[in-house]
Amino acid sequence: MGYIRVVHKLKRQSTNMTKNKSAINFTIGLLLMAAFALGIMLTLIYKNSYANKTNFNISFKVTDTTDVKELRKISNENYQRFISESIEKVVSKEFDRTTNYLNYTIVLFAVFLTLILVVFGFFTVKKMTEAKELLEAIMAAPESMMTKYYQNQISELIPNLISSNSAVKSDTIIKLYSNTELVKEKHYDMLSKIMEQEYDNITSYTTMNVLNLFEILCRLDYSKTIDLGYQIFSKHYSHRSMVFLVPLLLESPERKHKTLFHSYLSDTSNPNRTNKLIQNVENFDIYDNETLKYLVKNASPNVVFRILNSLVQKRKGEIDIVKLMEDFDERLFTYPYFNQSINLLKQNNQLENKLVLKFLERIKSDSLNTNQVQNLIRNLISYLPEDDDLAKGILIVKEIFDEDIDYKKMRRDFKQENNTRLVNALDKIKNEKK
Repeated sequence: MGYIRVVHKLKRQSTNMTKNKSAINFTIGLLLMAAFALGIMLTLIYKNSYANKTNFNISFKVTDTTDVKELRKISNENYQRFISESIEKVVSKEFDRTTNYLNYTIVLFAVFLTLILVVFGFFTVKKMTEAKELLEAIMAAPESMMTKYYQNQISELIPNLISSNSAVKSDTIIKLYSNTELVKEKHYDMLSKIMEQEYDNITSYTTMNVLNLFEILCRLDYSKTIDLGYQIFSKHYSHRSMVFLVPLLLESPERKHKTLFHSYLSDTSNPNRTNKLIQNVENFDIYDNETLKYLVKNASPNVVFRILNSLVQKRKGEIDIVKLMEDFDERLFTYPYFNQSINLLKQNNQLENKLVLKFLERIKSDSLNTNQVQNLIRNLISYLPEDDDLAKGILIVKEIFDEDIDYKKMRRDFKQENNTRLVNALDKIKNEKK
């Protein structure tokens, strides 16, 4: 109906524009004819009232001694000079009169032309205003029609959201995805409940439905929707939709959402949920310096090294592992994680002898048996290429794990392995003590 009203309005305005155009043309033509007629009339009056003539009045003084021939000669010369001057005077007057006439005619025509332009301008501005209103009506018609269409569509689609037919429900959500007339006050709570219910009755459409609903809800209230997403993740972290949902949650720049992410990373009460979170983080840029510092101070060692290993593989050289390890506590410097720490440095091209010795000194003194200490010393060969540094490293290990460790057996085993460097290092330490 809105479209029909616009069409009728366009027709009426088109008819009015045609009538107005004829009236404008008639008015302009009438003014032009009046201007030319007035000019001709004034010209005739001006021409008829002007007498272009000159009177001759020449006098001569005659005496008894006047020579007739001389008088005739003088008379002829005076006549000729007088006629010549009179002609010049007449021509000059005619030229001035004609010039004044032309100037007067031009001024008169310019005045009437200005009046015509004023009248024409008035009608033109009026028509431009009407054209603008008509254009606005034309441009507003599709928007008005679509608004009405989407409003009617919502009323028709809402009942289908609780349909038992999964295909009908999914198609309804897809149609609502492109609807621009959804509003937070009317529709947010309803759609958020529908999204949560998707996980109570999982079908093959659940993942697609959840993602479409999540996008719709983000448009209505972004911050509230991210909160809802984290709530759903905490309960349904194992669902395959999390592969797509988690990256969307991590895009939020808000502090409270970043804090939620940190809390899940450091949560040791549910390691499966933490593992799922790590698995579903495809963009490792989320691990900035702030997140990594929080991670090494609060997360479990397994989570810390899992993330750091992935980061080094994907962003080799971009992260300063040495600086990060300065925040490691004793949990991360126990025997099982020492080799992982050193390997991280090696993969990141930051391995140095002094760092290996420094980190050896920070190893927590756990109750290790001889075989474990022997393996620790054996691994030092890969990290300490210099013999003096190797001897210093073994000495540090002996000082930490000196009790109940059979170094004699260890030396025999190294000798049987033909590991000359370790045998010599042990002998050097023994001789120095003597």
